[in-house]
Amino acid sequence: MSTLLAAHVTFFYDESRFLYLAETVRHLKDAGTDVFVHTNRDFTRDFMSGAHLMCHELNGVHPYFLTRFSRFEMEKQLAANKYGYYMYIEDDIAFGP
Repeated sequence: MSTLLAAHVTFFYDESRFLYLAETVRHLKDAGTDVFVHTNRDFTRDFMSGAHLMCHELNGVHPYFLTRFSRFEMEKQLAANKYGYYMYIEDDIAFGP
């Protein structure tokens, strides 16, 4: 088992929130964390370099369900013994020094 940390960030697409997401992703990457951003829309931004963007279709599903997709991915990673530690965080939760 790895001692690496996998951080799963939920981000419901809203361009006005990119500043917060960029700060969170930057701090997580600076800490040596593998970052997975779960969102409902594909996008490309410089701050996402080195992070994993995971787009999820929400057709017919309540937008709050987006938070569950990160759990499903963490369960797969746990079963594969891929990471030693897992973190769930949302774009509106500050992480950093």
